[in-house]
Amino acid sequence: MQADIVEALSTNGRVLGRWAVSFYTGSSRVPRYPGPSRAPARLVTLSVHALFFAAYRDLVGESSLRVELAEGATVADLVQELRGRGSPFDGLPSEPAVAVNQTYAFLDEPLTADDEVAFIPPVAGG
Repeated sequence: MQADIVEALSTNGRVLGRWAVSFYTGSSRVPRYPGPSRAPARLVTLSVHALFFAAYRDLVGESSLRVELAEGATVADLVQELRGRGSPFDGLPSEPAVAVNQTYAFLDEPLTADDEVAFIPPVAGG
């Protein structure tokens, strides 16, 4: 039997885990895999400041909120995180208008630690 080491990678290339996978080759020697590190796993996160105005502030009942996201998160990830919390956040649109650090941004805009993300409600008037 022979063992190969297989790694599972996240979308950004970080190693999520390693496994020894064995298959029979006719050899009696099987290399030993030392196993995963005993060090505690560390999830790298970033904290952003979400701001809600007018109708969105009324909807969620907050004018601002700190949100922890995985490193490499985008505005879309923030929206998904908030909507995934259920009521009242599920009332936010799936593609809201937002500004990151006072500049309008698309949903694929990457976020960094301490970014300010303003949720801008639709405005009507005349």
